[in-house]
Amino acid sequence: MMDRLATPPPQPSSSVSLQLTPEQVRQVELNRLRAKAAQRKREEDAAGSSAVNANNKRPLGVTPANSNSPTAPGPSKAKPLKRDARYGPIFEFDLSKMSDPRGGYMPVEHGQDIDEEVVRKEKERERQRIEKNLKLDDPIYLDNSLNPHCRECGSVSIDPSYRKNFSCLVCKTCQNDNPEKYSLLTKTECKQDYLLTDSELRDEKALPHMLKANPHKSTYANMMLYARYQVEEFAWKKWGSPEALDAEYEKPLHCYFLLSASASVPIVYFVERLRNGRSYITRAVKAVQNGKMVFFMMCSFHKPEPWQPVGQWSMPPNVPPPEDCPTEEERYQVLLKKEGLDADMRKIYVDIIAERKRSPIAVKPALEKDRVSGGSGMTRYMFWLQARDIPKYEPHFQKCILSYMSDLYVLGVAARTLGLERVGKGPNVRSMTSTIDHAVAFYDDTFDCGDWLLYVMASPRAASGRAIVYGQIYKRDGTLVAITTQEGVVRANRRGPEPAKL
Repeated sequence: MMDRLATPPPQPSSSVSLQLTPEQVRQVELNRLRAKAAQRKREEDAAGSSAVNANNKRPLGVTPANSNSPTAPGPSKAKPLKRDARYGPIFEFDLSKMSDPRGGYMPVEHGQDIDEEVVRKEKERERQRIEKNLKLDDPIYLDNSLNPHCRECGSVSIDPSYRKNFSCLVCKTCQNDNPEKYSLLTKTECKQDYLLTDSELRDEKALPHMLKANPHKSTYANMMLYARYQVEEFAWKKWGSPEALDAEYEKPLHCYFLLSASASVPIVYFVERLRNGRSYITRAVKAVQNGKMVFFMMCSFHKPEPWQPVGQWSMPPNVPPPEDCPTEEERYQVLLKKEGLDADMRKIYVDIIAERKRSPIAVKPALEKDRVSGGSGMTRYMFWLQARDIPKYEPHFQKCILSYMSDLYVLGVAARTLGLERVGKGPNVRSMTSTIDHAVAFYDDTFDCGDWLLYVMASPRAASGRAIVYGQIYKRDGTLVAITTQEGVVRANRRGPEPAKL
């Protein structure tokens, strides 16, 4: 059998091997380098032309500086592109100096370096919020009966933030429809409005809260927000009832009557928080009707301090009890029976009697023109006041009723002190009375406007159509519960001198 041919054919072996001398090796290497240099020269010469190399590619090379090619190195001769004015001004920012407050914008602090402490605080506040909200969502079941439902409407669209932070099952719609229950309160509001302490507000079990970034600055402490209904439930347990909480406040008020108001037109009240202290807080209230301010009031609320000393002026000793005093309408009934009373006066008396019977406040004159001994010349007027047919209201409602009662007969006392008559003709008849400002300071919470209260008033000064009246309101047992001050317009039926005619 013939041997199979191999490719390439085997060469005959020879025992003599070719050995190159070092000089021959050196010459071979030099020839190789010369050949490479010649090949490179041919490629460089062909680079400026369209000639291609053996691979059918344009050979690569460096464009010389003296070349006319647009890619030749050197300064660019082209003009820079002009900014399109339609896009407005362009501002350059250093992104390394920007801070992201997570508010949808990135403010820049020009000329300031990054404060590492501020960055650390921002990250710490964010970490606290993440840890607070780090709670897995509860699963949702295909069986609708297994899913939690809103406590108000029964919907399954539960707000996850309320569920996580307050364990409260309520939907967004019910939150908006019931702000008196589900609105959020800040820690400061809980302390001021419900008199809760820091230790109580930090108790997560008693009062769960939600953490949110402080809107004033990201480095400030996170805002602690509480659900209103949970705060109120805790406060009612602490103080016993809403009425007991209101009784913790003593509130003087000072109000100004700016314009006449109509009872048939709605009044919008604006409340401004002026001061929040540990013992006192102050509010300003503005009443607006038809776009004009008709009333302004300053209120100061005081947390009681029963351990402080107590002192007061005594109730006048010579005041007859209310059971022995006739009412205003009974007194005018007697005047109607007088003989020779003209028709005009009779009509005035009838109108006064009808007005007093419709009034929710019963008035009994106790003492008139009571002169104080000692040569001061002060004349006091005293009235028994009572709210008709009211239940046993809480202290804060009682204060509202007493504030209304304290405006009765005040400027009438100033007019009587001046000797001005209520009806009639002549210069000694009052032509106008109107309240300018009124102040009430409360010093007791145990009074009842459904019982008779003694109102003692005196006017120390009246001039230029104005007068001021001071008053004290006493309970039957002699406790001074409130002090009033009122200034008002009191004018007689007199004309000033007419200006000279030119």
